[in-house]
Amino acid sequence: MTDKSIDISGLSAERKRALLSQLLMEDAKSSASVYPLSYGQRSLWFVHKLAPASAAYTVTYAGRISGALDVPALERAAQALVDRHPMLRTTYTERDGQPVQLVHPQWPVRMARHSLGPTELELDEWIRRETDRPFDLYTGPVLRLTLLQRTADEHVLLLVVHHIAVDFWSIDVILDELRLLYAAEHGADPLSPPAERYVDYADRQTRTLAGAEGERLWHYWREQLAGEAPVLELPTDRPRPAVQTYRGAVHHLTLDGTISGGLKQLGRTSGATPYMTLLAAFAALLHRYSGQDDLVIGSPFACRDRASLDDLVGYLANPIALRADLHDDPTFTVLLGRVKNTVLGALAHQDYPFPLLVERLAPVRDGGRTPLFQVSFAWEQPRRFSDGPGSASGSLDLETIHIGQGGAPFDLMLEMAEKNGHLVGALQYNTDLFDTATIERMAGHFATLVGGIVADPSRRVSQLPLLTAQERDQQAAWNQTRVVYDAPACLHELVAATVARIPNAVAVVCDGRELTYAELDRRADDLAHRLRHLGVGPDIFVPVLLDRSEDLVVALLGVLKAGGAFLPLDPAQPTQRMAAMLADVPDAPVCVTHQRHLEHLPPDFTGHRLFLDLPSTSSGED
Repeated sequence: MTDKSIDISGLSAERKRALLSQLLMEDAKSSASVYPLSYGQRSLWFVHKLAPASAAYTVTYAGRISGALDVPALERAAQALVDRHPMLRTTYTERDGQPVQLVHPQWPVRMARHSLGPTELELDEWIRRETDRPFDLYTGPVLRLTLLQRTADEHVLLLVVHHIAVDFWSIDVILDELRLLYAAEHGADPLSPPAERYVDYADRQTRTLAGAEGERLWHYWREQLAGEAPVLELPTDRPRPAVQTYRGAVHHLTLDGTISGGLKQLGRTSGATPYMTLLAAFAALLHRYSGQDDLVIGSPFACRDRASLDDLVGYLANPIALRADLHDDPTFTVLLGRVKNTVLGALAHQDYPFPLLVERLAPVRDGGRTPLFQVSFAWEQPRRFSDGPGSASGSLDLETIHIGQGGAPFDLMLEMAEKNGHLVGALQYNTDLFDTATIERMAGHFATLVGGIVADPSRRVSQLPLLTAQERDQQAAWNQTRVVYDAPACLHELVAATVARIPNAVAVVCDGRELTYAELDRRADDLAHRLRHLGVGPDIFVPVLLDRSEDLVVALLGVLKAGGAFLPLDPAQPTQRMAAMLADVPDAPVCVTHQRHLEHLPPDFTGHRLFLDLPSTSSGED
């Protein structure tokens, strides 16, 4: 450690520890080793630079610890964990325009400790704040540990880490090793060193992709994603922002035991895993929502194809673009077969990095969407824990607290798992696109759809049920449209009844001019009298050639009062069109119009012309 002469007299013990930690970090950075990033890390680095305050790529774990806890031993175990795994003591920067990672030889761990009340609301709020607190990848750390004491015998361990340093497999490794290292503090056997370093994995990945194996993988994915990549158009509650946002929330769902068991049995009968079966069901849901037959769904694959990677902490997971084919409205059984074949092919070619695939395919980019796919599906495997210590006094038992992530890297992400015989899931969604109520409905539709699949997988996807029981009842209620009306009445009779009730109410407004019901009725009566004088009565058509105006309303009502039927003519129509319409009523005795429209009337019309723009005291007729 370099010599730093600093007077620390008068500082509190906490401030002294913080200052010592800072000096150790600065010394570690000065001797850090520089390595290039893996392809997956490069993608996350780019996203972090675009939205450094986003929690979309923050991974959070919360575990409840019951009983006695040796806090100093837990702190030493956490330090040993960071000492074992270089990715937990790595920061990131750029050299010559390229992102690099700085692996530090040491990094002192500071586990924050706080007292917290017993209410779940306080705990949820604390977890949310820690999850939303951004990381500074330039300065680190990439891992934050917080110990919350709720009572004398209950603590909550909160682990928050940036995705660039870990995948979800790595979280299991971290939790498992933290238990074993805590046990080692109480006399259990120490852990052997990890079999491989992440920087060695990244180097091997680069060399592999530069050779024949890389070309083989590239050829497969180029064929799978040939043509223009379909963009999933889900109905959203708000227009999509021009630049993608990452604000998110989570809605949890549970499929009942009967449906869960039936779906797993369907998968076994079809030779498909629960992952494949649920992925096919999710594809069916997206098809029903979007109406699209060609879908691309992202899915994270572990990409740990050798034993030496089992205990490696780092970002190895690779998002895989899975194309779902729903052309010709297949039965679910047929769809499941298609999805199964797609997944098996993807498993055999999972090591081609998604960022490199996007780079080489060069799809048309939209700043408001992720490239190639906008939704994702994941299957959470049961946690892989090694055997714990033999004595309870040295055990660290963590009871997982289910939480909602604060960010949303995609429009929508469904994560499913099996717990206590039930299939449970979490719908993570972008809150700038979807309302909570919309996602709650979607979760209900998914449960209904899966129930329909279990009941009859031979049904076509378009015929599978979607609405919940409550929505079906609501739909039935909406369709109860029977209304008991009074005895049938004609329009002019209804107007007359309104005149008797509210004669001075305004009935017609046009270009600033108004007619009350009484005025309208009086003018219509006057016109009806004149029409009857010209021979209008039942079964007699009266052409009405007028613009939209109060006179048009008067004319239509007057014809009805005279007992006739009107034939509306638009002055803007071609004369030939009017002639064709008038040919259907060759015996019309009169046409109601204005003088200025006389030239529009076909010359062979033989009936009278009644002009509403002349006073009724004159003939008003020709």
